[in-house]
Amino acid sequence: MASCKSCYTVIPLDKCAISQSIETVYRCGNCSAALVEIGKLPPLGTSPPRGGRRLGDFFIRNHAELRYRGVLVPNIPDALNQKR
Repeated sequence: MASCKSCYTVIPLDKCAISQSIETVYRCGNCSAALVEIGKLPPLGTSPPRGGRRLGDFFIRNHAELRYRGVLVPNIPDALNQKR
């Protein structure tokens, strides 16, 4: 579940609109705000994306607070303002 900071909707990620390019972006079904971005980490020796967390070979940048099986994953403050 993701809590959209723009419209205050709580929405399951499987109900979100998804756009894919370099990163996969989950968007709020109500207001289209970006909730979560997932992408592959760059090759070793290059700078990792800013404003995100590493998850195996991927990074996750969550703009919304996420809940999964009772575990809270807080949003990353200013994730939308980070240079990539």
